[in-house]
Order: sequence, then C-alpha cells, then structure tokens
Amino acid sequence: MKPLRTVLRLNAASCIGFGLLFVFQAGPVSRYLGAMPTGLLQGIGVLLMLNGLHLVAGSWRTAIRSREVMYFSGGDIAWFIASIALVGANLLITNPAGQLATVLVALGVLWLGLVQLWMLAEALGSGIPGSGGQCQTSDADLLPPGLHRAQAIGASWLAMKTWVKVWLLALNGLFLASILFLPEPAARITLAAYVASGPLLAAMMIWQRGLTRLLGLAHLVPWLPLVVYLALRLVSDLAGPRLAAATSPEMFAYVLVLLIAVTSCLLLDVFDCWRWFKGENFRLGAPEAVAAGSSTGTQRK
Repeated sequence: MKPLRTVLRLNAASCIGFGLLFVFQAGPVSRYLGAMPTGLLQGIGVLLMLNGLHLVAGSWRTAIRSREVMYFSGGDIAWFIASIALVGANLLITNPAGQLATVLVALGVLWLGLVQLWMLAEALGSGIPGSGGQCQTSDADLLPPGLHRAQAIGASWLAMKTWVKVWLLALNGLFLASILFLPEPAARITLAAYVASGPLLAAMMIWQRGLTRLLGLAHLVPWLPLVVYLALRLVSDLAGPRLAAATSPEMFAYVLVLLIAVTSCLLLDVFDCWRWFKGENFRLGAPEAVAAGSSTGTQRK
C-alpha cells in the first residue's frame, strides 16, 4: 500500500497548497478566474485545507481505510465535474486564461482520484473472482484473475456486439460535433456534460474490472440536466435565447437530434440500472453474460 500512501500525500499537498492560495490570495485569484467571489473562494480554500489534513491523517494510518480512499476519490471526481460544469456554463470562471488553468488543475485532481481508486481496487482485488474483493462474479469468470485490470476492461469492452459499438461511436461523434458550434452556450454545455460523464464511467469500470449494466448511472448524473437544458432551449427562453429553425437552422437541427439521441440513451440506461438492481450484475466476459446472450443493455456499456 506504499504507492497508495504516496498518492494520498500528493493529493494532500495539492489540497493544502491550493487551499492556502485561495485563502491568502483570494483577490488576485478571483480576478484571474473572472467572476469568482472572494468570500466563496476563501471558503473553498478552508475546505481544501481541511480535506488535505484528512488526507494526511488517512495516509499515515497503520491500515488505510478503503472507505476513506473512496471518499477522497469521489471528492476528486466531483471537483473535476464541478470545474467542467462552471467552465462549460461560463459561470464564475469567465476569464479564458482562468478557464484553461481550471481545466488543467481539474485534470490533475482527476488523475489523483482515479489512481487512488485503481490502487485500492488492486489491493482489495475488486472485481476478481474468489479474491474476497467486491463486485465478484463466478469463479469461472471468463475474465481470468491473472488478467491485468486494464486488459480486463478492454476485454469486457470487446465483448460487446458490433452494432452496439457502432451506436456508441455514433453517440460519441454526435457529442463531439458540438465543437463545431462553439462558442454557442448550448455547445459549451453539451461538451461539458459529455466530458463530465467520462470520470464516472472510468471509476465504475475500474472498480468493477469491466463493464456492467450499472454504468448507466454514469450517464444519468450529467446527462439528465443536459436533456432539461436542451429541451428548454428549444421551447422557451428560460435557459437562454430560444433556438428556432427559422433563425438558426443548423444549431436547431443539431440540438434536436442530440436531444432525441441522449433521451433514448437515458431511457435505456434507466432500464439497465433497474435490471442490475434486480440481479443482472454480471460483467461482459463473465459466464452469466454469455448465458444471457450478452443482452442489449450490457452490450451498450
């Protein structure tokens, strides 16, 4: 667990360092970011320092507590998502240089969070049959225990049917097409919601050592607000200037197609999650998945 302790301490140094910066240099940092209130920045700084001290304490325990590590990783992922959301919505962080710095810092924080989670999953044997870890399947798992976690995730992905992979590539391409419409706010928010789902998917795949129906949750968290926002942009001025086919035909058509695609995906995600909680919690590549015919919901993830 020594490498994990090292990463926790790096995370602690980052939290304490930025916490001190936000508390004692709130004015300059606020101006650099654009519209961040200094009081809010100082409050965030205090919370960061407290979290840093918690990280130090957690890393020095004789036995590292797994729940603490998951808490720290969850906080890192939440920091990334919040940062991307603020930049995407052009809220509080409005200066282009400040937005770039925010994204770069968020990526560093995300890296720490995912590395912590990966190391914990390896230490506990999470997703490995017969290891005593969580997210186990059967002892005859087709993703063998000796397979590296990254290889197991890749093998699980490859177990999807071809049409599902095509659907996923098309959906990803549709999201990435929002770049063509920048700096329109709908394009910024779409791109932010797309990016925000990545860490959630990665964390769940790391912990499960593969793909399961529960991955739908990673879409529901950032994409439900996106669906509401896009729908409002098409029918009202509540979330910004209404998009009309007569005045902005390309943007209107793009948002309409994206709204239909994402809504369809979320409905399938809800169905997948329901089936996971009903007991279909196997991963692609496990015998249970093969016996079930690698059914649609699992394949999509």
